[in-house]
Amino acid sequence: MNSDLSKTEIIDKYRHFNVDHDWWEYVYEDFIRTLEEKGISVTSNEIQFTGFFSQGDGASFTGTIHKSDMKRFMDAHDLAEGYEGAYFFAKLEELCVLVERTSSYYCHSNTMRISLSDEIWDDYGEYSLRSEVYQVMEKNFNDNFQSLEKLIEEICRGYASKLYRDLYEEYEYLTSDALVVEALEANGIFDKQDEGEEYGIRSN
Repeated sequence: MNSDLSKTEIIDKYRHFNVDHDWWEYVYEDFIRTLEEKGISVTSNEIQFTGFFSQGDGASFTGTIHKSDMKRFMDAHDLAEGYEGAYFFAKLEELCVLVERTSSYYCHSNTMRISLSDEIWDDYGEYSLRSEVYQVMEKNFNDNFQSLEKLIEEICRGYASKLYRDLYEEYEYLTSDALVVEALEANGIFDKQDEGEEYGIRSN
């Protein structure tokens, strides 16, 4: 027996049919894979978001740029030029970055901050040519430290903002009329009655 609900009413009733589970998993997987390619290590447990229609909504993540990935990160974001000292130590695997979240209440991108750490140690000898190069690069690194740290923070926040846009687009897609109808038909919740586009809920 069919209800008296119209097609539009049925769609609205089941609007969130496709998002009553962990619908964001594939978006997370793509995001984690993209960041891994850029040198940033993130797990799904380190990602948070709220959305989509309230003030303060957004996405953020915590993670690490390991010493072994710092050169890859700098290459991926064209940071070698202008930050020669940091790039020198990145190649020596003496730099790392910790991506943190500053708020437990909100999780938008502006809650993110990064900490750039170094393990710079000149063991080449006080008067060696290598030591002189090392000292020049260390000075360059120290002079540009705050600028680089801020730039890395902006890059990471940019990724979080992109993630939020991707999540919103996926949510809109999954709750669209076409996807809701497709899911309801596939799950046997209603039948298309005739060419006049009248729908009715199935009753077993």
